Order: sequence, then structure tokens, then C-alpha cells
Amino acid sequence: MTRIYRLMLVLIASIGIGHNASAQCDPILRNDSTQWIFNGAVLSSAKVGNTLYVGGNFTTMSRYSGSLVNIDASTANPLALGSWPKVNGTVNAVISDGSGGYIIGGNFTQVGTTSRSMIAQINSAGQVTAWNPNSSGIVLTLTRFGTTVYVGGSFANIGGQPRNNIAALSLATGLATSWNPNSTGAVNTLTTNVTGTVVYAGGNFANIGGQSRSNIAALDATTGLATSWNPNSTGIVNAILINGTTAYVGGSFNNIGGQPRNNAAAISTTTGLASSWNPAPNGVVNDFLLNGANILVGGTFSTIGSQSRNGVGEVDPGLGNATSLNYALPAGAQVYEIKLTGNDLYLGGTFTLTSGQANLIKINKALGLITPWECNLSAGPVRAIEATATRVVAGGSFTNYYKNRQRIAAIDFL
Repeated sequence: MTRIYRLMLVLIASIGIGHNASAQCDPILRNDSTQWIFNGAVLSSAKVGNTLYVGGNFTTMSRYSGSLVNIDASTANPLALGSWPKVNGTVNAVISDGSGGYIIGGNFTQVGTTSRSMIAQINSAGQVTAWNPNSSGIVLTLTRFGTTVYVGGSFANIGGQPRNNIAALSLATGLATSWNPNSTGAVNTLTTNVTGTVVYAGGNFANIGGQSRSNIAALDATTGLATSWNPNSTGIVNAILINGTTAYVGGSFNNIGGQPRNNAAAISTTTGLASSWNPAPNGVVNDFLLNGANILVGGTFSTIGSQSRNGVGEVDPGLGNATSLNYALPAGAQVYEIKLTGNDLYLGGTFTLTSGQANLIKINKALGLITPWECNLSAGPVRAIEATATRVVAGGSFTNYYKNRQRIAAIDFL
């Protein structure tokens, strides 16, 4: 069994810290945790200015990250922001709070040194705020419209009020509003229309908003009551994307909107009926993203739009036929989240590339090629991504961030 050697900060501190901007080893890693962990023996070390060089019999170096990472969008190196808080359980959802910070939801009890049950806010400085809705159960999805945060999952109490699986929270106080659709089962996905007057919910439920609704519903954002819209899915709904008068719906079903549809469908937001769009992926759909006029679909499938596509495929908005775009992920790839910022497309999930990247990859949208972007996370899928031009915040069920280093590495200290 491989022995794990830890290089403790106390050892590094005993060597001394200086600064020498000319001392470089590509790429430099900035240590913002208490220790680096090597998968083999560290046999020697030397300090040059502000950089510690280490050598030994190792191939990777890693640090504990918890299940939420904050990384540089260009280099994939971790960003500290003072001391980025570590999350002690799974993160299922990450959204912007509109002020440079983030709201996260999942299955955890602590964020950094602060107790938080399933939901928390991290501000732009990387600090856990006083915002504390304190969910009694797992949070699976988050979306925000203005100063209202909509939460879905599997819980009975949140924001200081009894709420079954779905709630609206004040962004200012964390308290639940009077909005109470009262779902009988788990809510997996939430989104709103562009005016914020309708909240679309998907999941595994039979009743919501005071009406019988099979796994998908449209809810009045003021009253919480279900509208007359009723696509009636035969199976679980994981993703809803609203584009004008069309709702793209994904999950695990074989009939929706009055038509046989395998796992993906386009539903009229007016009538609730399915259109002729029918990409028919042969596995579960987890996410959608508009890519110009076309639609990117992510999930656990090997064919979509009558073409072989592993985990992610682009289809046209007409009949749902696959386009020529093919990111060529390996067989068995599972994509949970697709996020686009500028020309950078991020995929989160579970897949193993020859580069070693296993659950978070970056794609050059213009070229359609996977970027050699060394963001390696330990086993466990990436389930949520929030990205800007400079920063990527990703959550999932991993615990460590690591770099491939063959027997020599450099750690740069601020």
C-alpha cells in the first residue's frame, strides 16, 4: 500500500519565508491549507526566496479542499481569498448571490468553522455570512430571482418555517417567505421565467401547489399555487430550461406533454404539450445549456439525436438532431452541470480523460476542444458550477484538489 507523507506547514515555516519574484517552477502552487499531501516520500527540500522546492518519490501532491473549490479560471490553481471555507459534505448547488458571493446547498453540516445545515452563503471575501436558513434536509437545487432565493430538495423545515421540499427565502434575512407550494416529494430543479412571475419545478412528486402534478409544475410566484400548465411526466425530472415559450425538460421518463419522449422533451409554456423536438437520449438527462441557436444536453447517455455522444451532445432546436459538434468524452461519461462564461465551457460530472482530469473540464467553445487545464479533484462527481471570467467555484462530493508532479514540485507562499 502506498504510504502517504505529509509536508506540514510547521516544517516549511522552520525553513523561513522570504520573497524572490524570479524564482519560478511551472506551475507554482499557492498553499492556502494547512498541509500538502504527497503520495510518496519527500526526500529533500530547498527554499529559494518565497518558493519551497521539494523532491522525492511521488507522482501527485494534494491538499484537502472539502467539497467546494475556488479556482483560477486561467491556471486552475486554488484561490485563497483569505481562507476559503471547507465544506464537510456534498455540495449539490452553487449560485451567485448577486454581490460577488455564493449561496451553496447540499448535504453538509459545517462550512469552514461555522455550523450550517445544508445551506449557506459565502461572501465575496470568502467568509461565511450570518445568513442561516438551517434546512432540516438535503438541498438539491437553488435559483434566485432578485432578492428571493428558491430552494428545492428533500426537507420539512427551512428558513424557520415548516416547508415540504420547496421554499422561498429572503436573501436579506434567510427567513422563509409565505410562499408555500408544499411538494409531496423531492424537488430536483427550479427555474423562473424572465419576469419572475412563474417558478418551474421538477422532481419526483405527485402533488405540488395544491394540485395533482406528476413530477413537473409551474407555480405562481406570488401565491405558490400551481397554474393550469400540466405536462404530466411519467418519470423523474432533473432539468428545466426556459427559452421564450419553450421549456426544455430533461430527466428519466418515457412520456411527457402528451407524447412518448425518452428523457428529453420541448414543452410549450402555454399549452404544456410536447413539440416535435425529440433528441431521445438513451440515458438520464441532468442539464441543458443554450449554445447559440442549438441546445447542449448533459447527462448519462451514449447516444442522442441519432448520433453517438458520450455524456454531452449538441442538438438542433427543430427536431433535436445531433449537430456535428462532438466533444468526444470517454465512454461512461456522466455530466451533471454545464456552465458557459465567455468562450469557456465547463462540464462537471464524472469522466476520466487521458490528461488525468476526472470530474471538471474546460472546453474552448470556439474550437470545440478540451482545454489542457489541470484541475484535478479526488473521486466524486462535480455537481454544481458557478463561473466568471476569472474564477470557477465548483461543488460536489470530492474532498481533495491535486496536481500531477513527477518527483519534483514547487510551493509558492504569499
